[in-house]
Amino acid sequence: MIVLCALLVFCVGLYPMSSLGLRGGLHQLLKDFDIAYDEFVEVQGLNWYSLELKAIDNLTMEYIECNCPVLGAWQSGLIVEHNGKARSVGKSQAQHNLYPVDAVLIEGEPMRVISQRVDMKGRSLRWLVDSLKANHGYYLLGELYVDADKVVNVSQIEAYHPVIWGGDKVKLHYAKAEDLRDYLNLTAIRGEVVVQFWLRPGDAAVELSFAGGTGKASTPAVLEGMF
Repeated sequence: MIVLCALLVFCVGLYPMSSLGLRGGLHQLLKDFDIAYDEFVEVQGLNWYSLELKAIDNLTMEYIECNCPVLGAWQSGLIVEHNGKARSVGKSQAQHNLYPVDAVLIEGEPMRVISQRVDMKGRSLRWLVDSLKANHGYYLLGELYVDADKVVNVSQIEAYHPVIWGGDKVKLHYAKAEDLRDYLNLTAIRGEVVVQFWLRPGDAAVELSFAGGTGKASTPAVLEGMF
């Protein structure tokens, strides 16, 4: 009878997680970062997700506790937004900003992603920031080849940064316009940038236009009829 009562109490405690399945239930119990990473990689782009996170800043040793929006995956870890900045979370202290202590992936509202490709040949990042006009916030992803002689060496002591350059190549990975301020004068020899808009249910249609002296980007088929 004692064993039976103990099992009943145990089952009642697990009932709130019955709809999550075995893996989801273990994730809630163990709060394991590797499970959170695997789950996000499988479902990214379908819903908004946040990470219920307890972590240690690898640079300052600051203890961080937050419910951070998840932006994407990077180097076997996750990119989250913390205090308005993109930070990477992962087990490698050499490759990530934050070391996870506890992590639970939280599913949010359905997500709709709309993307615009921009040919950057002969154009500067300043042109992109000044010319891109939209009624939604956006993230920038892409790879540009630039004149190496014009690259200003800005040291990055953090493992992850939304703008990463090496030699003649500049990579944007979930960068915002404000992340580009040290790189605005770089002009691309070739390359493109993808502008991503993340929409929630009920959000207004994307309105996107380019204004500037170097021409106007064409409207992709996915945006036709939305202006």
